[in-house]
Amino acid sequence: MQDQEFITKLRHFNRFNFNLMQRFNKELYGEIFTVLESDIVTEIDERETVTANQLVQAIGIDKGQLSNILKRLAAKGVVTRLPNPADKRSSLLKLTARGKEMHAAQSAVVNAGLAKETSRFSASEKEHLARLMNQYERAYRQDQQVTVRRASAADLGFITDLHSRVYDKMNFTLAVQHYFFKYVGEYAKDGMNGVTWIAEVDGERVGTVSLLRDDADTWKVRWVAVDDRFQGLGIGSKLLDTLMDYVHQHQIPYVYLWTIDILKAARHLYGKAGFVKAATKENTAWKAEPITEEKWEYRAE
Repeated sequence: MQDQEFITKLRHFNRFNFNLMQRFNKELYGEIFTVLESDIVTEIDERETVTANQLVQAIGIDKGQLSNILKRLAAKGVVTRLPNPADKRSSLLKLTARGKEMHAAQSAVVNAGLAKETSRFSASEKEHLARLMNQYERAYRQDQQVTVRRASAADLGFITDLHSRVYDKMNFTLAVQHYFFKYVGEYAKDGMNGVTWIAEVDGERVGTVSLLRDDADTWKVRWVAVDDRFQGLGIGSKLLDTLMDYVHQHQIPYVYLWTIDILKAARHLYGKAGFVKAATKENTAWKAEPITEEKWEYRAE
């Protein structure tokens, strides 16, 4: 996506969200705390004690504006100041018992209002929105949570879908699509005779790798792919590390895989994991131009 297109979409989202927050502010705040006061009180409550500078960093509020709000809250008996043992030049902010009561009352008003606002959504719609909100926040903060789990039968369609999208972007022919559908189908027919792992970013499936048994002492790596929207998060490394942990734990003596020469990042990961290129062959079926398939092998020491 081009920068200007992204900025246009971001501004559109910000307008929508700002207008929504303005309505919530008008309908749910004011009698107990304004929305900004509530934000400050919530930060203090969640941290138990906090300095003014920490509030400035957390909320992005001007120091002078924060000072005036804290004076009002102190005058209402909501906030008290305590000595800061770590820095005598500052004090720690803490909610009083009255402040906690008022915060609880404000939260009850907001929760009731939001429950009414979102009552039109089904349980699955709420789950979807919650996942999107979590993904947006983590992506914007650039602290996405990457997890790897064992796959189930429900993930087989994802394997083919991901590979179809990845290889279509690289202008592979339909022959490669047939290849993935055929062998994932055989994997299902064989009762998933092997182990497959799925990588997720904040609950969204983004990558896959499989380890399939040829015989008691020989296993092969299949279906290594990562959604290119999530490149740079170390997902490929986590998937391959998980697979190699399994290999080591189960003392598998020999593992091999086939890849292609144009997949530079994947080949780098295989080398780091201890695989060595052992053979090559030409492939003229998967792209308009010939490509080179490579066999890589791992042998336990």
